[in-house]
Amino acid sequence: MQVPPTATQPPASNATTPVAFRAGGISFISPVKSITSNSLVMGAPNGETFTLAITAQTDRSAFGGSLPTVGVSVDLDAAINPDGSFTATILKPAQSGDPDLNVIAYTGITTSAVGPDRVLHFTAGVKSYTFTLPTTADLSDFGGNAQAIGNNVSVKVKVQVPANTVLSVGNASGQ
Repeated sequence: MQVPPTATQPPASNATTPVAFRAGGISFISPVKSITSNSLVMGAPNGETFTLAITAQTDRSAFGGSLPTVGVSVDLDAAINPDGSFTATILKPAQSGDPDLNVIAYTGITTSAVGPDRVLHFTAGVKSYTFTLPTTADLSDFGGNAQAIGNNVSVKVKVQVPANTVLSVGNASGQ
């Protein structure tokens, strides 16, 4: 049975149990909803809306150094900042037929080892995620063995939406 993912963030008023920041990122393909010279708004394939800062370090070379326009489909990578906000790191035009069209890739740090239940727990930025790994998931970076994914490991988790099926878990430390 597939267990749906959870994304949790403690309420701001509960300062005793915040999720500690852990470096992370997110990548997905989506049309631009709105854009200014220093931010853009995009809707992820799961329906979540993200506002991302655009800085001098944002790689816009695939757009000739310019910014995409509203409605253009963009393949983006973003870093999660300690305050939970996002900064776009790479913006490039989406390619038609891209197999990652309905995929969200999270980069984060595991918060426990994967056990016999095949449940993956990780934090990206200030959010915690939990996914059950199907037997079809590509775990080649871990020898095909879900239980080889230990605690405090940098991972990149690709999730197909809307089914929320984990496609792969890779070791993100070399990326």
